[in-house]
Amino acid sequence: VKEVLPAEPAASVSQKFSTLYRPLVNGVSPSGVFLNGKFWSVGEPIVTMPVADSDGRPLIPVVRRVSNQGVTLQIGSELINLPFSGY
Repeated sequence: VKEVLPAEPAASVSQKFSTLYRPLVNGVSPSGVFLNGKFWSVGEPIVTMPVADSDGRPLIPVVRRVSNQGVTLQIGSELINLPFSGY
């Protein structure tokens, strides 16, 4: 008789992104965000931080919204909110 171990739940795309890149919002402006030391404009794809979906296809995060509180990224169909704690 073989023992069947329960399968671990698959990590979401946003969890993979956070684990891979440990994103840190360094600063915000009305036109974009400093993320891990590099500036990205609203609407710009973050091509240096791709994440594989469940089928292994690369997804490119896109900056969707920026506010004084942080930034919202879209990765595939998921939205990720990254806080900005201030200067």
